[in-house]
Amino acid sequence: MHERDCSVQRRHQKVLEESPAPGMSAELRQKMGQSAVDAALAVGYVGAGTVEFIFDAATGEYFFMEMNTRLQVEHPVTEMVMRRDLVQWQLHVAAGHKLPANQKEVTASAYGASIEARIYAENPNNNFLPHTGKLVFMRTPPAADDLRIESGVREGDEVSIFYDPMISKLVCWGLNRSAALARMSSALREYQIVGPPTNIEFVRRAVAHPVFAKGQVETSFIPVRALLLCCCLCMAATRRLTLLLLFCGYLIYLYRNIRPICYRQPVKSAHINCHWPRSLFYCVRNPVSVPKLRRMHTHRGMISR
Repeated sequence: MHERDCSVQRRHQKVLEESPAPGMSAELRQKMGQSAVDAALAVGYVGAGTVEFIFDAATGEYFFMEMNTRLQVEHPVTEMVMRRDLVQWQLHVAAGHKLPANQKEVTASAYGASIEARIYAENPNNNFLPHTGKLVFMRTPPAADDLRIESGVREGDEVSIFYDPMISKLVCWGLNRSAALARMSSALREYQIVGPPTNIEFVRRAVAHPVFAKGQVETSFIPVRALLLCCCLCMAATRRLTLLLLFCGYLIYLYRNIRPICYRQPVKSAHINCHWPRSLFYCVRNPVSVPKLRRMHTHRGMISR
């Protein structure tokens, strides 16, 4: 089923996974794939499994790490590229049936590129400290042929201390790696979560980083650049706060400078009892045209031309 690259990690936990692996040659893919098959045959293993290797880019060597006798969290990445239902295959084989396709057919079915981002309830600015709390509001990008959302929670649920803080998995597909990354960036902008802090903005900036875009991924990608990526988050939050304060200041300016020219006599009625401009409530309760309103003001001597 070919390979997945899971080099982008924080605290030794995967954040971004993709297939095919950047820089993976056909020769290395064949060699590494055969090593995975040999490992399974050596112990007589039958069923779905994931063999992990660590690759030394300097020497071109790879070393066995472990084998997970199951599908992994990021298996949708492989499903998107290979266009196969691995869960269905796992149950099919466990029931004693033969594989639905041979290796040649599987290899020929590989098409495009896919990448997955894990959305966590955590604070990237505090060493990715996990957070708990209620998901007050949660809206994910709409699923499509090139976008897949997998989540075990929904709006109103609690992110508790008893389970992993992962909220969902976002899986995107494209004709090539660049298209998949563009789809991922677009989808991350559509995520809306109110409640505990999340890593959405951090992941978006990681995906857009020039080094990652070039495919120069390694296990030190986040540790080396975490400070820069987190600083970008703080700068973005500061810019949003600045814009909000400027907008509030503008509203105060309008209120203080426009209100004096309006008629300020209190409006008293069964529904309204305040000192807002009478003309404003007149427009709300009795819609009139702008010329008529200007005539009304001019007649009362409240507007100078």
